[in-house]
Amino acid sequence: MLYSQKLRLFAATFPLIAIIGVNTVASEPLRLISTVVIDAGHGGRNLGAKNSNLAVEKNFTRKLANALKKEIISNNGDAVKVVFTRPGKNDFTQEERAHIANSNKGDIYISFHAASGYGKDSHDLGIFVFEDKPGTSWETVGLQYAQENLQFARTLKIHLDAIYPYKEFVIRRGNFIPLQGIGMTAVLVEAVGLNDPRDEMEISREDFYIKFSKAVYGALLEYGINR
Repeated sequence: MLYSQKLRLFAATFPLIAIIGVNTVASEPLRLISTVVIDAGHGGRNLGAKNSNLAVEKNFTRKLANALKKEIISNNGDAVKVVFTRPGKNDFTQEERAHIANSNKGDIYISFHAASGYGKDSHDLGIFVFEDKPGTSWETVGLQYAQENLQFARTLKIHLDAIYPYKEFVIRRGNFIPLQGIGMTAVLVEAVGLNDPRDEMEISREDFYIKFSKAVYGALLEYGINR
């Protein structure tokens, strides 16, 4: 999809944002969201993906998590609680991450990761939602939020597509480990392609993290308004 087409779709879906601007809307406090759980993928000895410049996924996801936390606090103060599933440098199992998220009674869960594909595979990024056969396992607790997951994923896609003129975020469904056991609205976001030269340049600049966190915050704001 061309950048001009993305902007037209964005304007048609969110006419208020198209009129007064994304940054203006994104400066408002969140509505009907009191706790946001942020999952920075990997950690400790689990480096995740890496590229030829030795950038590793665990560091990128933590930096992005910190940027989103800062954006949320700057707009909401103490009114919205931000919880990290990886509060330190160590890695946590998915069971541990799910326990942290659920015990804090989160309203929404965002798991940050990075894609590691090369060439054509690095052009599109994913927004993942949990989907599996109904069951009694702790892993499938998120199935009850299937509709909310898809609603937020679609909103997030529009906000992220608008800031990426050369990429498109594709919504994918499946039994993805970072979403197992999450008892709230939840998505997994491939924020960048570590082996895409354009993304390598982007993540080396501090303004990327500000831009990306504002886009995610804008999606949170829209989702809260429409809950």
